[in-house]
Amino acid sequence: MIHQIIFANAKPGMTISDFQDYWINVHAEKYARKIQQILKYKVNRLSYISENERPTYHGMAEIWLFNEQTQLASLQSDEYIHGARENEPEWAAFWQSICLDTYSQNYLTCDTLPAVKCVIVCKRKGGIPLKVFRSQIESNVQNYMNLTEIRQAQLCLVKDTAYSFGETVCDAVIQLWFEERSPLLKAVEGLKFRLAMDKLYRICKQKYLHRFIAEENIII
Repeated sequence: MIHQIIFANAKPGMTISDFQDYWINVHAEKYARKIQQILKYKVNRLSYISENERPTYHGMAEIWLFNEQTQLASLQSDEYIHGARENEPEWAAFWQSICLDTYSQNYLTCDTLPAVKCVIVCKRKGGIPLKVFRSQIESNVQNYMNLTEIRQAQLCLVKDTAYSFGETVCDAVIQLWFEERSPLLKAVEGLKFRLAMDKLYRICKQKYLHRFIAEENIII
């Protein structure tokens, strides 16, 4: 299973709110959801945790595809070529978009998935082998399990194929779900969360470590 994560920004002259509304209500509903190979599809509104941590990106999509063959078929489909792709310049600064093919691991699940989560984008420090980094970040995710407010946790690791021609923009994405925004902010400000982040900073480049709040919108 491929868990594809896409980060995108608003096109010049478009507000972040209008960009997010268009992605969710127009692009996703009118174009992207028609691509038959897509199994699941979410679009996340991104916002900042604090004034000092404004999101690098304005929106985040998540797409699930069965395998590489169905992914290729989706990119060759009329629904994508003459639909979703043609529509991108209407709302997105597509030249800034980042697409990551990942495989995801769930560390904690709940019956009813909350719609608010903290997303942490990670890039390992230079000199740390990818295999070592993956082992360390898997251990790091366990540190968030001690948070009282957490409801679900997931680690998305970028697939090996992304490294065929060099390094990637990021190596992993951590997703932590909470019932609503207020317990998320409470957890982030707490000692347990800060200690977990300190351990993450030891293996990640701080310049490329980004955190933001994501509000999920399920399309498929």
